[in-house]
Amino acid sequence: MALSNTATPIYYGRFREAVMRGEIPVCREISMEMNRIDDLIANPGIWYDDKAVNGFIAFCEDELTLTDGGDVKMLDSFKLWAEEIFGWYYFVERSVFVPNPHGGGGHYETKRIKKRLIKKQYLIITRAAAKTMYLEFLQAYFMTANTNTTQQLTTAPTMKQAEEVLAPFRTALARAKGPVMKFMTEGSLQNTTGSKADRVKMASTKKGIENFLTNSLLEVRPMTIEKLQGRRDTVATVDEWLSCDIREDPIGAIEQGAARMRTISLWQLPPRAPCAMAAATTSKWN
Repeated sequence: MALSNTATPIYYGRFREAVMRGEIPVCREISMEMNRIDDLIANPGIWYDDKAVNGFIAFCEDELTLTDGGDVKMLDSFKLWAEEIFGWYYFVERSVFVPNPHGGGGHYETKRIKKRLIKKQYLIITRAAAKTMYLEFLQAYFMTANTNTTQQLTTAPTMKQAEEVLAPFRTALARAKGPVMKFMTEGSLQNTTGSKADRVKMASTKKGIENFLTNSLLEVRPMTIEKLQGRRDTVATVDEWLSCDIREDPIGAIEQGAARMRTISLWQLPPRAPCAMAAATTSKWN
């Protein structure tokens, strides 16, 4: 399937069929979300791209591991959530400056630019649904696939909780089961004076997870406004938000800094009731 403004999303279509057959009961919030997705399917200005979704799934299953080093088999719920983030796009026209090939000025051209629709995602689901693992998949994907120099953030009510997002990523780097991770971890972290080809490209350090090819960093920060504001994060995940006695708004602080960048931000809320609601991500990242 190519980019289409009429296609039904693959994983949502399977979920909707199961709901219509009565195999999966849904609550009012899930029904509202399904109606919203049906409106996107019917909107000719919104496009669905299955290649972006399947690329994310293939990366996670081929390159990443569980915390204990086991192979990843993507859950159907993960595919449904990821489809919401990576599946929907729209086009805008912008005047873009094109420099002359030999220097000396340039000219402006009007081009159609593909933009990702979903800017923010909230997950309100029961316990033991592997929410933290899902956040790690997203952090690892953008840390590896994004070729820009970026910084990424994960936070939680306690630093130990936030470290749980990095733990499976560290295991994936240690195991290096796929070709991408094998390439990124090849070399020595202690080789700082020799050839760059012999240096490790991605490693877990005291700062967090560092990508030395792009000089990108994924780090843990306390969930307080003074520690989060002013940052320029490309990906931000908040684990177990509101599950503690918090009197601050860390989400607003993260969004304020991320607004300066083309960003995707993800928040995870604590479990409220025996239902699942996948709402949407903050992101101006194409």
